[in-house]
Amino acid sequence: MLTDDHDHSDDIEAEPTRDRSSSGSRRFARLVESPTARRLSPRRLLAALALATLAAWGISEAGGRLSRSVGRWVASRPEHQVPFSEIEMVPAPPPYVRSGVSGILDSVRVEAKYPETISTLETDLEALRVAFSRNPWIERAGPIRSSYRHLSIQVVYRIPMALVVFNTETEKDLAVVIDREGVEMPSAPSQFEWSEKKPRYRAAGDSHTLVEVRGLGVPISNRLGLVLKSSNPRIDDDKVPEAAKLAEFLAIRADSKTPKGRPFPDFPNIVYDPRTSGFFLLDSKQNWVFWKSAPDKELTEEAKSTEKWLMLGRFIDRYGSLELDRNDQDILRFTPTQAEVYRPSKSETGKNTKPSNHSRG
Repeated sequence: MLTDDHDHSDDIEAEPTRDRSSSGSRRFARLVESPTARRLSPRRLLAALALATLAAWGISEAGGRLSRSVGRWVASRPEHQVPFSEIEMVPAPPPYVRSGVSGILDSVRVEAKYPETISTLETDLEALRVAFSRNPWIERAGPIRSSYRHLSIQVVYRIPMALVVFNTETEKDLAVVIDREGVEMPSAPSQFEWSEKKPRYRAAGDSHTLVEVRGLGVPISNRLGLVLKSSNPRIDDDKVPEAAKLAEFLAIRADSKTPKGRPFPDFPNIVYDPRTSGFFLLDSKQNWVFWKSAPDKELTEEAKSTEKWLMLGRFIDRYGSLELDRNDQDILRFTPTQAEVYRPSKSETGKNTKPSNHSRG
């Protein structure tokens, strides 16, 4: 047998020897924080974020100040300035407002403490609308329109509906003008313009005469533009608005005709009677009609005001006119179905009798 005596140990490449120290160093290096990681540590990151936020706020605040400064500059430009006295009221005030547009505008400006010139860009238009709505001549104020050097406001003016007439210890037949809601209107000679002042009152530019309301006592000292109230503790606060509503009801039907074409009586006076808690109508011929309640305030068993008006028309058509016997103190009153003449007995002093001393408040 042949044998190979050659030593092959040299032919076999020696296995590379691993550098244990180098491998261990690499593993240790992975546990050491790198400079980049140190730069992005949570504490440093939060600090950087805070600085960035502060810088952004500073830039925003500076920008906001600049924006506000520019806004004020723009708002102060002449093209955005409107003299308060040149605000347009649509429509213009009626003739009975003696002071006209200038008087109302001046009153609104002084009461609400506005400057003589306002900016169309900086003025709160809703607050301005509310200021107009508080004026005693104005029932409602609509939205305000703003345009180049111009402001306009839509308004509904209060319409005089009745005179609340009363007497005091020092003065007789003082009269306060109220509108259809019972709100006291300016009525001083320097404020209110009349086209007729006796025997009937008629506001300038208005076609209907004002009904005189008596029996409500001396009114409480009141601010113009608020509902008028009586100082008499026996008279509820809602009686003035109810009288105004009845006056409006009569004004609307002033020229109406009965079913047979006859004219209805003219009722220049409404008299409230605390004994009956009801209203009497007194026509120009001194005929008394016990109306009782104001429109929409009727009691359950009471006929509606529109129904009473129809009953009154049928009564006039049947008898030719509303001619009651004044000597016998006749009164026209209403049942649920018809108008009838009521003659109180001499001993009767209560329900449905004429108000005593009716000419006084």
